[in-house]
Amino acid sequence: MGSGNPYVDAQTGLQYGVYEPTNTLGLPFTSINLTSCKMGDDDAIVATYAKGAKRIIVTERMTTTACSSKQLGVLSYSSVVHVKINPTKIFKPVAIDIYGVGFTAAQLAPVTKSLSPADRPARK
Repeated sequence: MGSGNPYVDAQTGLQYGVYEPTNTLGLPFTSINLTSCKMGDDDAIVATYAKGAKRIIVTERMTTTACSSKQLGVLSYSSVVHVKINPTKIFKPVAIDIYGVGFTAAQLAPVTKSLSPADRPARK
């Protein structure tokens, strides 16, 4: 922990690959949390980007872990986009849900296309 990247820090101890959006539609990062969906499974990641009334919530979990939006703490949203990624590394597949408040599913498409492994090398 303490890498300076909250997604890389969240990866510690998880069996699934962690991905970070590089396009958040201009919304700044506000928080990241780990939450349990099912006893014995890896925790899910819940990251929030927000400005004013608009918000994007990116949730990540192992594809074999069922987790409702209520369990993730996502109680209200106007749209959601689902993505599954099978990493090429040693990690297990990940299910990513991107919830939008004030955005349509089509407007969230650039966020899904910008998902990159959190442990990618930094650009110089």
